[in-house]
Amino acid sequence: DKVKGKVVVIADYGAFIEVAEGVEGLIHVSEMSWSTHLRSAQDFVKVGDVVEAVILTLDRDDRKMSLGIKQLTQDPWTDITSKYPVGSKHTGIVRNFTNFGIFVELEEGIDGLVYISD
Repeated sequence: DKVKGKVVVIADYGAFIEVAEGVEGLIHVSEMSWSTHLRSAQDFVKVGDVVEAVILTLDRDDRKMSLGIKQLTQDPWTDITSKYPVGSKHTGIVRNFTNFGIFVELEEGIDGLVYISD
């Protein structure tokens, strides 16, 4: 199910969303973007924003609800082979250097390795 709510608190690990009076859910920072480059929740939302989210878990006994924003968009890996066929050329942003090559981000959530020999 989807819910709408207002961002009431931002922490390092995520944002608390009030979905009804007295009822809050947590959107963990890892559930805000398909990207594996975890950032701060402040990069995505600010206090007072109204956001739509998907309910991921709901524990009535412990009164905990986890929410996700990234689930509102398609996982970029689902159509990876048609979007980036083997042998095709693309432009991206270099995200990391290693002794064996570089990691290039093609789009949010999609990184590729360019081996040093290539």
